[in-house]
Amino acid sequence: MTKEELEIKRGEYEVMIENHKTLQKILERGDGFTGINRKIQLKPVDFIIVNDKVVVTKILVVAKWGGELTRMGRRQSENLGKRFRATLYPGDSDGLLRLHSTFRHDFKIFTSDEGRCQITSAAFTKGFLDLDGELTPILVAMVIRNSKAHSLLDDNNPCLERSECKEYIDEILNKNNDIDEDLLKKLTPGKNARGFRESLRKISNFYELMDKVRTTIYEFLKSLNQEVQKWLNLFPYDEYALYVIDILHEIQVRWKSLTKMWYKKNKNKYDTSKIPDIVDNVRFDLIHHHSYLGSGLDKAFEIYNQIEPLANFISQAEYGITPQDKVKIGVHIVGKLLRKLIHDVTYYRDEEERNKKNNKGNNVLKNALHISYMNPFYFKKTDELQKKDKDQHQRDTSKNFNMCKYDTKQNFLDNFLFKRDSNEINKKLETNNKSNIINDKAD
Repeated sequence: MTKEELEIKRGEYEVMIENHKTLQKILERGDGFTGINRKIQLKPVDFIIVNDKVVVTKILVVAKWGGELTRMGRRQSENLGKRFRATLYPGDSDGLLRLHSTFRHDFKIFTSDEGRCQITSAAFTKGFLDLDGELTPILVAMVIRNSKAHSLLDDNNPCLERSECKEYIDEILNKNNDIDEDLLKKLTPGKNARGFRESLRKISNFYELMDKVRTTIYEFLKSLNQEVQKWLNLFPYDEYALYVIDILHEIQVRWKSLTKMWYKKNKNKYDTSKIPDIVDNVRFDLIHHHSYLGSGLDKAFEIYNQIEPLANFISQAEYGITPQDKVKIGVHIVGKLLRKLIHDVTYYRDEEERNKKNNKGNNVLKNALHISYMNPFYFKKTDELQKKDKDQHQRDTSKNFNMCKYDTKQNFLDNFLFKRDSNEINKKLETNNKSNIINDKAD
């Protein structure tokens, strides 16, 4: 191996050791690595194809903790459930609630294994069904969280197209070259990408922009250090200072760790998959910690304004650049969910058609049985009716029309094709016809 290859391997091992140390610190915490907002996730990173089968050769261990749903998030989820119920049942949304009280509805809520997703689904169910009480019993009783739900909603299928797309984006963004028209056409194909293409022109150079963002992050961390020193001076006189210092330390540790994972110093290269994490972190701090940032607030806004165009590009391109790539990657991600939706819609549509046919047949059967018990009306020949005088004819025709038993049986057989011997049926019909004629003569 050459010296450059050894340096690359050494850098990879250093990153791996650093990640193991970070995971060790989290697992050694006193409260333990448990709870709905904590999980260990395995993601396939590298894989090969052997005999038309995908064999995973390298996995990424992801440890997640924290990220609890805020009070505002719970209220928004409940309000969304209420609006969804009012949209599905305009004018009479209480009908669904009556069905729920009798357990006669077929309402199911599926959720992934993410803690925030589970709490969000429980809050949505609470608003949709107008339930009372805490979210935990609703989550246990009403929300489906089994392996079937995880297979439908979680992105756990390896996809070669997606890995190739991420590698291509990583290669493009780490080139210190200006964006030309040829690159714009490759990154934004199609007529509908005109606005997206114009936004990329403002970036001019991806690598220089990431360097600029990294510099701003370092300035942001310096501002946080200054704020910590201010609150340390107040600590002997104000107990609230300790609370603020803890928050500022947490922000510093989070940003230092994220910056270290984003920029690989030994390679002079950026991990572009961390850009969405930077956007999430700066949004979180601007929304929830803006009152503690002090002089770092302006730097936080500057980070957001610089990284936002880059994040918008990556969020759209990481699941495929061309429309064909988007379809291929989308099939691997939501294919099972779409098949489930199509199956449910087809099943209920066929069931509704069967119910309509059964209801139609039952109505015909009821009418036939009802007619068979009505008083018979004896038809008379047209030549005999013509010989009668006009008054007699009107008197006869003004009677209520009733079908005889012969016509009832014929109607019954026409609507319900019973598989019987035709000769036997004809004999019975002829016998009934003769009896009716004899009755006419007797009258």
